[in-house]
Amino acid sequence: MNIVIEQTIYSRAPELFNAAAKKNGFNWCFIHPLEEEKALTFHREQKADIFIIGTKKYSAEFYGALRPGTLIQRFGVGYASVPVALCKEHGLRVGYTPGVLETAVAEHAMALMLALARTVCTFNREMKSGKWNKIAGAELRGKTLALIGFGRIARETAAIAKHGFRMNIAAFDIMPALDSADAELADAYFTDINACIAPADYVSLHLPDTPQTAGMVNAEFLRQMKPSAFLINTARGSLIDEAALFQWLEKRQIAGAALDVFINEPYKPAGQSFQTLENCILTPHCASNTFEANARMAEICIRNSVVYAAGNFGELILIP
Repeated sequence: MNIVIEQTIYSRAPELFNAAAKKNGFNWCFIHPLEEEKALTFHREQKADIFIIGTKKYSAEFYGALRPGTLIQRFGVGYASVPVALCKEHGLRVGYTPGVLETAVAEHAMALMLALARTVCTFNREMKSGKWNKIAGAELRGKTLALIGFGRIARETAAIAKHGFRMNIAAFDIMPALDSADAELADAYFTDINACIAPADYVSLHLPDTPQTAGMVNAEFLRQMKPSAFLINTARGSLIDEAALFQWLEKRQIAGAALDVFINEPYKPAGQSFQTLENCILTPHCASNTFEANARMAEICIRNSVVYAAGNFGELILIP
């Protein structure tokens, strides 16, 4: 079985992919992201009917050139980069790796919160330049964390913050009510986003990329935050109006922000750059990139490939 895989994905768990090749007779056909013609050549000439791809958006023409029944395997949980409806029109199967990133992303969100609270990045930079400047930090205990969106990653973040740091959890979602297990994690639950944001010391975003959420963190959203509050985004860059956030941070109308995701990735500012701001921490969309999470994603991709090769299509883990 020939399988097209992006080199950057293979490099995240090479031992697992190598072992799978030996055990199952797979042959990895390597491409770089968006090398569409090379991928289609493997598809046509070597009958590679499985593609393992990342976050880059392949063209509609690429998907239209694939044989019906081909498996498009998204290495990750989010699948906004894959035109699922178009794939289904062409008879393509679209897989993904759900339920594997909660711990990694939640821990990164907490790491960013701690870095903001204790000015870790500033201390590191100043110490390396020879300075010894003791800036007072803040404790997380007793502070209010607003989680905007209360899905799996947000609930994992809530568990760490509540039980590990004794923070107060305010949760926002569109569900009218929480089930009993989720309700135990939230000290307060809101379907009114402004009411959730207003009392928070930290606001952490956990929403998907949809037309309804695009640019939702705008001037009006930021106006609801306390001047002493911090914003954390480990979800999707599209959630934030970057120009508005820059202005709020520059003027210190909120205390600071920590961003792992951006509208343009790799980060390329459309206007003024967050890189110039002392009160903004930046990481390169790496919240989910842990050895453990990569292994879990690779295992699902390998499982789906084995199932596909055996013709057991009903057992595939597919995007609904």
